[in-house]
Amino acid sequence: MSFSKLDYCQYLLSSQTNFTLTHLAEHLQTFSHDTINRYLREEKLTPRLLWEQVKPLIVSNPDGYLLFDDQLYWSATEAKSGKLIKLRGFPKDKKVKLFRVIVSTDKTEYVVTNDLSQDSTNDTQKVCAVRWKIEQFHREVKQTTGIEACQCRKQRIQRNHIACALLVWTRLRQLAEAMGTTVYQLKMRLLSNYLIEQLKSPTLPMRLNSATTYI
Repeated sequence: MSFSKLDYCQYLLSSQTNFTLTHLAEHLQTFSHDTINRYLREEKLTPRLLWEQVKPLIVSNPDGYLLFDDQLYWSATEAKSGKLIKLRGFPKDKKVKLFRVIVSTDKTEYVVTNDLSQDSTNDTQKVCAVRWKIEQFHREVKQTTGIEACQCRKQRIQRNHIACALLVWTRLRQLAEAMGTTVYQLKMRLLSNYLIEQLKSPTLPMRLNSATTYI
């Protein structure tokens, strides 16, 4: 039996605060730290793998949005009416319109649409509230999968760690929606179940000396 991405993903899903390889090896009886490190160093988890896992979960919606951050130069007209751009990987004749929305003096958001007739940044800003879902994703994936917690220096290990963290978040979201809860509650439930079992049958039972009566 060899170590696999499923093993690593299960670790990221189950662990609460420590997501290091050392911590994983300490809690496995079958794989050493070197074995886990070698797997993450030699494996190559690609964006296609993530897409294959996510694609069946995506619900197509004609009113959907593609949101991303980038750095572009804007003219006064483009700032008001949007900027036509081409996205890498899209068909050569396919363009979209990008709007730059100023949220505050230190925050800018970008919204892109395939509706080329849209020509108002102000109107775009009104529907920009959908952006909060991206911020929600950032918080959830950071706080529940340890995506920023890998301490290895090798780029390939970091990339594979990030790929597994995204796979774990996808699974957590899928379970949360099916169970009518949140990804945070799912993770906390693991601790709750542990506490329930420890209170029933403690691994470290508490002891007190018998009370002494003084006259």
